[in-house]
Amino acid sequence: MYVSLTTGNDIPGERFVIDADTLLAELEAGDPEQVPAEAVRLASVGAQSGTADQQQQTGVGLERNGIVPSSYQQLARQALPAQLSGCWYRPELVIEAIANCSRLVLLGAPGSGKTTILHYLVVTLAQRLLQRDQSDASAVWRHHVDQLLQPGIPIPIFCSLGRVAAQFGHDPSADIHTLLVTLLSSVVETTRWVVPSTTVLLAWRQGHVILCFDGLDDVSNVLVETSRGLLSPRQRMVKALDQLSDQVGRSRMVVTCRTPAYHQYASARLSDTWRIRTIQPLHMGQVRQFITTWHQNVSQLPQSPWTPDAAQARARDLLRTLEHLPGLRELTTSPLLLTMLVLLDYHARECTAARVDMYEELVQLLLERWHLIRTTRHEQQAQPTSDRHGLEQINRSNLRSIIHEIAFEAHRSTSSGPGGLSVAAMRQRIDHFLPGRSIQRHLGGCPVRSMWR
Repeated sequence: MYVSLTTGNDIPGERFVIDADTLLAELEAGDPEQVPAEAVRLASVGAQSGTADQQQQTGVGLERNGIVPSSYQQLARQALPAQLSGCWYRPELVIEAIANCSRLVLLGAPGSGKTTILHYLVVTLAQRLLQRDQSDASAVWRHHVDQLLQPGIPIPIFCSLGRVAAQFGHDPSADIHTLLVTLLSSVVETTRWVVPSTTVLLAWRQGHVILCFDGLDDVSNVLVETSRGLLSPRQRMVKALDQLSDQVGRSRMVVTCRTPAYHQYASARLSDTWRIRTIQPLHMGQVRQFITTWHQNVSQLPQSPWTPDAAQARARDLLRTLEHLPGLRELTTSPLLLTMLVLLDYHARECTAARVDMYEELVQLLLERWHLIRTTRHEQQAQPTSDRHGLEQINRSNLRSIIHEIAFEAHRSTSSGPGGLSVAAMRQRIDHFLPGRSIQRHLGGCPVRSMWR
């Protein structure tokens, strides 16, 4: 699934002059609700009346990727000319954006796959460097990864920006050094490989590395006193990333961030030399592909409870359930929640129309697995749960209690709209949960902050 994630940028293809029936048939065959992302066909359509200079736009076309799922049906309801001209488009894959943009800011909603696709890219490139078999990766993924291999296979380095921000001192002028040291420490900790930073930077300038920075939104945007005045850790991080960008030459850099957090403050955005892409919600075609492929792969495991035929039957049953329960269909637009739905079904927990029951199961999985997804094994071993959250008293049980209380208050409240809760009310609940400790002390890097979004 993560290899087929798309951005909001559609790629133009060949132009066409065809009859209306052919156009409708092509769009139906490439409907994003029915086919995988790489098979989607979109069209910008104008009427063919005389020469190209005389063509008149009909106003009929597909909106860029939020594309109307049944767009061909929308066109079919209109009185179309006998001949239509226009241009074919296809959605841009995330891996394609990474290959084509040397400086990329990858935005997305929580659970949209930002962290996981960076992890998968790092593993893919590491396997190439080790010359290991990659037959399990899709052909489309391998094709776009090949574009990253010029002039050679880049060394992938993954770094959590929250970890970097935790090392910032009082002097912002040292931030670029802190970023570099923390970045290299992720390599040294696992390989015991020690090389002078000047040697590393020289290799980077020649394009031999791809730097994957995860979680700009995990860095606090609260202003704090520094030797250069009031600055937020996120402002300092953005400046350090821009400085590093100027030094690494042809090597690629990717930074992930949640969409609202990036657009909210202009002072905490990267420079205009960075390209911005936003991961799109999953269409049903991507959901079908993931569920079918996942069950097929599970059936091939030695300990699998299913034969290949039984696995495909199970996949068809789950797809039928999603089609008949619109409430669950909404959850499948998120790669994380879709994965969890499949895992719940795998463990024989029935998918029901009662979303409250499904959310209960999903919350349990999130509490158990979210940190494992977002961090490396080294970080998990080095940092217990209480330290991770910056709160000595916290554990999975009482974190669940506060989530329940906040959810109940949000459900009961009408001041912020259905399901809404003001920041003030949120703070009051958390401060009540942590007597004598203001939540203000934990804004920087505290995952509870994520719930406010």
